Amino acid sequence: MSSRAAIEAVRDQAAAAFSAGRLAPRCYLNVLLADLAIAGQAIAAAPEPAPGDVAAFASRAETTLALARQHDQAFHAGRCHDLLATASSWQGDRDAVAGHLAGARQMFLDAGMPWFMAVVEARLAELALQDGDAEQAESYARDAQAHAISLPPQEAARLASLRAMALSQLPDRAADLADASLTAAARWDGISEPDTLHNTFNAARAYAQLGRHAEAAALFAEAMPKVDVPYSGTAIAQTREQYACSLRALGRHRDAAAEFLEAARLVAGDPANAAAHAFVAADAAAELRDSGQFDAALAAYGRAAELFGGLGNIVGRVRCLRSAAWVQFSMGGDERRAGVAAMRSALGWLESLSPQGPAAEERAEERDNTVEQLERMLQIAAEEGTPVD
Repeated sequence: MSSRAAIEAVRDQAAAAFSAGRLAPRCYLNVLLADLAIAGQAIAAAPEPAPGDVAAFASRAETTLALARQHDQAFHAGRCHDLLATASSWQGDRDAVAGHLAGARQMFLDAGMPWFMAVVEARLAELALQDGDAEQAESYARDAQAHAISLPPQEAARLASLRAMALSQLPDRAADLADASLTAAARWDGISEPDTLHNTFNAARAYAQLGRHAEAAALFAEAMPKVDVPYSGTAIAQTREQYACSLRALGRHRDAAAEFLEAARLVAGDPANAAAHAFVAADAAAELRDSGQFDAALAAYGRAAELFGGLGNIVGRVRCLRSAAWVQFSMGGDERRAGVAAMRSALGWLESLSPQGPAAEERAEERDNTVEQLERMLQIAAEEGTPVD
């Protein structure tokens, strides 16, 4: 006798015993659900679920659900809804999937077995995220965590990541996101290094958003040596830039400069990141200046000005030129004269541009700022008795 035939024989014996009153409804439903579970596993194992098999499976699950309701067996009704949600997913009916999952959740609650709700609520959270409802997704995921008992480690880790993902899409929840991300990182530890690191970085970003830069920097520092594990290319550059911003907020300008420079290196030569390259290069220059690395700052401002110029970003270019001029001026000695000359050169370049066209008002404002800064330089030099002409 084949295994399928043996299963059917047991099912038929149970049906006969139930009809004769020798088998309680709960026990009979156990047999039917076991049979359905085996059938469902066979369908899922196929390369492509056969529509006929899925329809037959769904029909049997509906019949079993009706029997469970008839005999007030809420737990078994919940199991049937869960199986019907799976069948509906095979059939591509998302509304039916959501409806059956909600039904399963309610039945497990009515049965006084909330721990069975965790997996169902996790699936509801995934559907809510797919629908763009992050708030509902976070609520389902939070409930699932509260109801979860003895979940396999990987399932517990996925659930923790699911809530963190939902929170990342909600405004004003940075504190919750930091906590959820650290929980997810701990859950993934020893299971998946990319997920551990990704959640650690998310926690660091959340702390930075909260202005808790010491905590953010500590987490960035912990995970940064392996940043290439969860990310690549542009994402690594963005992460280094975020780390640098926290270092800057802490007054660690030399360290911030190193991170900004590395971020700039990573996006250099990528046309899709040309604007990002210019801005991060300017940030690197500012941190080099603030850490007293004046020669390097001059070179970095020059490079940033060149990058902004290539983008046609007049404002970005002239601001870098002015900053470079002030770096030279602050170095004293003959560099005072060089700084004034650089500021005059920036002003001359602005005045050579057409006063008409797009962003004319913005260019006029930058010209006025440049005139004001040149006058300030000349005043400082005059007060010190330093010749600059």
